Amino acid sequence: FVIDYYRHHLVDQHAETDMENAYGSTEGLLVGAIDAALVAENIAVTAEDMGYGIVFLGSLRNDVERVREILDLPDYVFPVFGMAVGEPADDENGAAKPRLPFDHVFHHNKYRADKETQYAQMADYDQTISEYYDQRTNGNRKETWSQQIEMFLGNKARLDMLEQLQKSGLIQR
Repeated sequence: FVIDYYRHHLVDQHAETDMENAYGSTEGLLVGAIDAALVAENIAVTAEDMGYGIVFLGSLRNDVERVREILDLPDYVFPVFGMAVGEPADDENGAAKPRLPFDHVFHHNKYRADKETQYAQMADYDQTISEYYDQRTNGNRKETWSQQIEMFLGNKARLDMLEQLQKSGLIQR
């Protein structure tokens, strides 16, 4: 799934106008990413309704240049994530990873930033995720959600996203 402003760029060139502010801005980036996510979510829902399983793949951003090369993406097109679609495994090790419970992520009219509640909810989810990995890997993996977030935030990978977005023409200022 890609942010795709290639056609916009062609219209811009053909009309001899200066619309680069529309697709070379942070707002353009957000709109493109949201569009890609909405399309992907609709495809995921459709695939799941047909009995397939899906996995979103953010890992393709680990080597954006290579992905752009493989997919022959022109300027103004940027890979955001992929999706694998297939038949889900029937065994318990193929069980879907538990998600944060709805009441942890749904906020009604205002954001609930109460730290005590947030910490309690995170502790509950940490236990759920640790048990999921323990069962799924026969005890070989037991990390919690919080530990995964710590690893993610401490990871130096993908620090070149701004550079890659600039190379593709999507961020120009």
